[in-house]
Amino acid sequence: ETKIPRRELMSVKTNLLLYGFYLPGGYDRWCPIPNVAIEFYPLRGHFTYGASIDFPWWQSYNKFKFFEVRNYQLEARYYFRSGNIKRNAPGKGAAFRGWYLQGYANVGLFDICFDKDTGYEGEYLGGGIGAGYVLPLTKKGHWRLEFSLQAGYVYGKHDPYQFENLINPDYHDKLYY
Repeated sequence: ETKIPRRELMSVKTNLLLYGFYLPGGYDRWCPIPNVAIEFYPLRGHFTYGASIDFPWWQSYNKFKFFEVRNYQLEARYYFRSGNIKRNAPGKGAAFRGWYLQGYANVGLFDICFDKDTGYEGEYLGGGIGAGYVLPLTKKGHWRLEFSLQAGYVYGKHDPYQFENLINPDYHDKLYY
């Protein structure tokens, strides 16, 4: 029997720092931001392609506080170390590691409410560039630690609202006005 080494074609990732997100300024609460990303590794070349979603959806109807965001992002990365299967034979460690450059585009929607009189909901779109480094933590590279820095621009429109019923403030119907 001959063992044929395998090479990764995709990774599933999460940003652990976002799970420790704390929201100050009247919220004063821990608001973790669940997130997941997928990156596809072609058998040849320097480029990879990915998609991610961030989805914090925290509500406190009693305190009129909301932090609800959906962020969808598509990205392409250029790794300086080639992912070519002929250069980096399967079983010899992670193919896409080291330094990379990236471009991304994102869209999303949000509902952020600070108190019963001040809330905003809307949509946005944006894009930007970034750079980073992928450090394999194991010999085969299945576990990795990634460092990155991104800069971009976001354009969005929002509608202000008030949470309380304007006619009868004691009636809480959980609707926006």
